[in-house]
Amino acid sequence: MTEFLKTIEILIDQVILHLPSEWFVEAPFLALLLSNPNGRYVLTGILIVAGFIVLWVIFLSLQVMFGTRLSKSKQTVSQNADEQNNGAASAGPDGFKFFKRKSTFGLVAENEMSLIEIEKEMRMIRKQYIDGHMLQDVYVAETRRLYNIAKPFKP
Repeated sequence: MTEFLKTIEILIDQVILHLPSEWFVEAPFLALLLSNPNGRYVLTGILIVAGFIVLWVIFLSLQVMFGTRLSKSKQTVSQNADEQNNGAASAGPDGFKFFKRKSTFGLVAENEMSLIEIEKEMRMIRKQYIDGHMLQDVYVAETRRLYNIAKPFKP
């Protein structure tokens, strides 16, 4: 085990010896680290982390460059497969196609709940305005904001 540790220390020293001397002039904290007996371990850790970050950036850029090309080709293949499956599966032997209706019951119930919540908030804002806890400009801005939120929901 001690030979392993000595080998690691020799490797750390070799890494430090290969660092450009300009780094020690431009960043004096590096010289302070090396003056500390355990500083070379810290410096080596910093170099390893920086190396992993650079490696990560390289892999990320490769993924961005080549990943978008792969995903586009996969999408076209899957779209073609879906079109073929839908055409074969939905058409019956007589040429009939079955379509599924979209249910609007859940959407209506969600809209009503949203409108009820907006109404509660509007009543609370109006009460604050009447009690004098809110300025007229703030009241108008808040009611306009809530109106704009409620506009897409139809009762």
